[in-house]
Amino acid sequence: MAVSAEIAVTQRVFSGIHGFPMSQRPLLHTRELKRAVLVIHELVEPFHFSWDRTPAQADIRITGVVLEKLKLFGVYHGAPVLVHSGVLLSHYIVVPLQGDVVGTINSAQIRAVPGEALMYPAGTCLHAHWSEHCVALVLAIAREELGLAARRYQPTASSSPSFMPKLDLSAGAGRSFANVLGCLCAENDNARDGIPAPGVKTGLQDLLLTSLVSMNAHLWQRGLENASTRRRRTGVARAVEHIERNVHRAVGIEELSRVACLSPRSLQMAFAECFD
Repeated sequence: MAVSAEIAVTQRVFSGIHGFPMSQRPLLHTRELKRAVLVIHELVEPFHFSWDRTPAQADIRITGVVLEKLKLFGVYHGAPVLVHSGVLLSHYIVVPLQGDVVGTINSAQIRAVPGEALMYPAGTCLHAHWSEHCVALVLAIAREELGLAARRYQPTASSSPSFMPKLDLSAGAGRSFANVLGCLCAENDNARDGIPAPGVKTGLQDLLLTSLVSMNAHLWQRGLENASTRRRRTGVARAVEHIERNVHRAVGIEELSRVACLSPRSLQMAFAECFD
């Protein structure tokens, strides 16, 4: 049973992907949805599938690789399909290469076409409708790995930072994400035994996660700034209280820094903010 590698995957965004993604790394090819569900459960976590309308002939194809920090799959169903899950253990990104995917995220319906992606964070539920001829890449990213990537980008970031439900892959960090994703697919398609050269696959995974974090950093940057402001003001309050309790002696900047839990420079800046 061959699904046409004739499936015309768009080249507009993913120049590194030609034909069906990772076609040399087949994981499943079947016409039986029940069998596909069992394989998907083993590859990732439980998902529930149902045909949007009973197909005359289903043609389900899954390709992909399991890497240290993420799992990457090429997926085609051959008919419109509805997918939903319980609470997700990992982060999932659905990237249409052909057709579209309509997801329900935060109670809103959001449609993604080639050049865009839907993101379902860990701890949420996935609900999506795949169009009849949809070919998509699906990434499953370990929750802790994305948290580590966020902290590498911004050391004070939360271990569970916020992410946009719809990602634009046509410009900026989104374009970088698309470039690295295409490269990662190509590396895993061409390398012997599906394993890129040592160090390459880890570097590509890190680049992919960094570009994903960069795309979304504006959502939590302001929160970080607010948290930093609160921390500085709290430090100033501690320092002032310490001064008032020790008016009988000289108190130096190093001592005040320890009390305020701030560096001397940060404490000076904080006093300037509070007292002009």
